[in-house]
Amino acid sequence: MTNAYWPTQTPDQFGPIVGGDDVRSALVATINLYAPSYIAEVSARMMASGAIATPLDEFGTWRNEPDYRTLTTNRAPAYMVQVQGTQGVPETFGNGLVAAKWLVDVETVVWGTDWQDTQTLVLAYDKILRSIILQHRSLGGVVNGTAWLGTVYKELDRVNTRTLGGSTSRYAVTVLDSVNVNGGPLAAPLYPVPLDDTVGSVNVTVTGVPISQAVPEGAV
Repeated sequence: MTNAYWPTQTPDQFGPIVGGDDVRSALVATINLYAPSYIAEVSARMMASGAIATPLDEFGTWRNEPDYRTLTTNRAPAYMVQVQGTQGVPETFGNGLVAAKWLVDVETVVWGTDWQDTQTLVLAYDKILRSIILQHRSLGGVVNGTAWLGTVYKELDRVNTRTLGGSTSRYAVTVLDSVNVNGGPLAAPLYPVPLDDTVGSVNVTVTGVPISQAVPEGAV
């Protein structure tokens, strides 16, 4: 099938175009969607066990890496998603689809009054994120699977009654259809492909005909 914009190609000529930015966006969207309910559940369990005295706060940011030097004890916990690259050699299948595993670090930054208090919170927020990711490992259907590779915990800063701690959990995110090496346009477009196919205006010509031709005999 041809069209005016790509004379020799079908509408799906490009095929899949999936990269690290899509993986990151899918992770952030999944975390933001489920975090409130998971935080509430873990908070209730920890309060019931006496591990914490007050409910866990919701995440305050995910877009920017916090400046540890400016964080104070009234700041909400934060998380970051960082795509580190691919793991191993991407595999090309016989149908042209290329599968790749993306290495992604999901980090938390949490404050507390001392290291014991801070580590309790770091452990809690890390397991919240891990549970969200592993229980929704298709990330909304964008990827084909997510595997947990490991976690490290660390003290980030300590000033008077403020202690900052964090965690980094690494995941391998599988995308079976990153790109199709057999796809793509065969030639440059005649002009840019339109954003949509909405009709802006239509020219109509009306020609008069005798009523005997316009209305079938016996209809009136």
